[in-house]
Amino acid sequence: MSYIGLDSKSLSELPRDMAVEYLVNNDIEIIEYSGLDAIEIRYNGDVIGEWAGPTLTLKEDEEKKLYFEANVEHWSIIEEEIEDSFDK
Repeated sequence: MSYIGLDSKSLSELPRDMAVEYLVNNDIEIIEYSGLDAIEIRYNGDVIGEWAGPTLTLKEDEEKKLYFEANVEHWSIIEEEIEDSFDK
């Protein structure tokens, strides 16, 4: 969200109804695909970010203690622009 000029810190501090109003007024859609456990973010109708997951993997450390490793697949427009700048 900060990539498109929104103050994400202030947004996270707003009550839910005011945050939704702020997003609507700034033409931002957050679409949840609960069956896929994924989220898509659109700005002015264009996809600017996607998150899926997490996938959890049970692991064991050196001391034989179990823990979960979480992996979240993601994509954002800023990552694409950074990759494009390295390809040039």
